[in-house]
Amino acid sequence: MKLTHRILIPAIALAALVSPPFTIAQDGPPPPPGNSIGVPGKGEGKMRGPDLEKRIARLKEILSLTPEQETQVREIFTRQREQSKAQRQANKGNRPTKEEAQKLRKERRDKIDAAIRAVLTPEQQIKWDAHLAERKDRGDKLRKRNQIPESSAT
Repeated sequence: MKLTHRILIPAIALAALVSPPFTIAQDGPPPPPGNSIGVPGKGEGKMRGPDLEKRIARLKEILSLTPEQETQVREIFTRQREQSKAQRQANKGNRPTKEEAQKLRKERRDKIDAAIRAVLTPEQQIKWDAHLAERKDRGDKLRKRNQIPESSAT
């Protein structure tokens, strides 16, 4: 019996010392409310804080935005995000079909693109048009690779 205690007690002590790192490693902050982990675009919309800032920084780099233009672009994105959120709330329980959702996304993108274009200089508009063409090409390649019908074009 003493032999069992000599082995059992140190084994339990060793297990107690080794197991905390494993249990601590699994702890982490809870996911944000309304957001599905690993599912892009689920929850409150795609352009939350850091995503919005990344997009604005990218446009600032591509288009050489002035501080005033940067503010205007941020307002365009923020206004669009609020409109999308309100539309989601209004449509709760009455989801649009896939085709209707694609059409709504395209209309929103077109409005945003036009609003951004309106705050740009003629030189920046040329860069903007090139950026949009590049974005469309990436979308076309993605649709072709995934065999998505053309009706969902960007």
